[in-house]
Amino acid sequence: KTVDLTFTDVNGKVVTVTGVTVVDGKWSTTADLSDLAEGKVDVKATATDPAGNQAHDTASSTLDVTGPSVDIEHFAGDDGYINTAESKATPVSGTSSEKTVDLVFTDVNGKTVEVKNVSVVDGKWSTTADLSSLAEGKVEAKATATDPAGNQAHDTANSTLDVTGPSVDIEHFAGDDGYINTSESTATPVSGTSSEKTVDLVFTDVNGKTVEVKNVSVVDGKWSTNADLSGLAEGKVEARATATDPAGNQAHDTANSTLDVTGPSVDIEHFAGDDGFINTSESTATPVSGTSSEKTVDLLFTDVNGKTVEVKNVSVVDGKWSTNADLSSLTEGKVEARATATDPAGNQAHDTANSTLDVTGPSVDIEHFAGDDGFINTSESTATPVSGTSSEKTVDLVFTDVNGKTVEVKNVS
Repeated sequence: KTVDLTFTDVNGKVVTVTGVTVVDGKWSTTADLSDLAEGKVDVKATATDPAGNQAHDTASSTLDVTGPSVDIEHFAGDDGYINTAESKATPVSGTSSEKTVDLVFTDVNGKTVEVKNVSVVDGKWSTTADLSSLAEGKVEAKATATDPAGNQAHDTANSTLDVTGPSVDIEHFAGDDGYINTSESTATPVSGTSSEKTVDLVFTDVNGKTVEVKNVSVVDGKWSTNADLSGLAEGKVEARATATDPAGNQAHDTANSTLDVTGPSVDIEHFAGDDGFINTSESTATPVSGTSSEKTVDLLFTDVNGKTVEVKNVSVVDGKWSTNADLSSLTEGKVEARATATDPAGNQAHDTANSTLDVTGPSVDIEHFAGDDGFINTSESTATPVSGTSSEKTVDLVFTDVNGKTVEVKNVS
């Protein structure tokens, strides 16, 4: 009707349970073996009939109350975030005393992803998990190690799933005219918008050489800076802006412009007859001409008082240009002609030439001619006297008869 039980550990310590009731030939009970030593435990069951006869049976098991160990050492780069790139293969690793580890990842809505039987080699384990189906927000990683006795150990680590990328846009680059000219090249303006606190910029030329500008501040969603691109090769330059959110997600935008720091050419070859003067007849249509590498040339004429006359967009044909300018409104004296050629990038070249505007005519007067008697007689004809006054240093004389035949006397002092 009853059974007596004896449990003996490896040190001979005994726990007894007596009088276990047998019902319909079956018995069962529990025993507190927590005081026994770990290791083999023998259990002996004894049944005694009314006559005192006994029967025995034994069984053995191993007492194992020392739990396993497990530790999550690294989870998703240990930066507190699981970004888009990591979400499909999120790295997780650690240590354990057991042969395998089971992992459960739980999102803010309680949805889980399980990775079973991750192998432990030399006490270390590592794997990746596809967490892209979980909701953004906190994700708990739970590692469980189970020893052969069924004892378990757990460790957890947390990270934030963030797969919503940042934004970045380049709105303006080098004046938006498609060129970076000489004056812009040492401080090329670039600006835009971003959802993040800073933006990184990389400028790349046709040879792959780069200029980097890091950590450009974003204020109220807008950023702007200048970059010294003068060390890059002429030609196409790509500006690439990168915004990175705290999770490591990145957004990019690009813009292109052409670096052109080779200036145009312009030359004034002829101005007002190249005699140093602009006289009355020239003043209303003063000729000026030259050469240029560009399609048009702009001219500016400036007098001694700073008054100007402009002639814009003088056409250049086969490298040569020419035009006339009405300079009659300028003040007499020195006049500077300034020619400007501008290439598509905005680079400019200049040349100047000077002449003197003189529209006040000289004076000359014949006071006496052939004795003033109205005749040139035979004796006078070979040396006809003529005299007078003039504001100039010399006077030229021309004598013309009824047939149009002339006698000239030049440079009369």
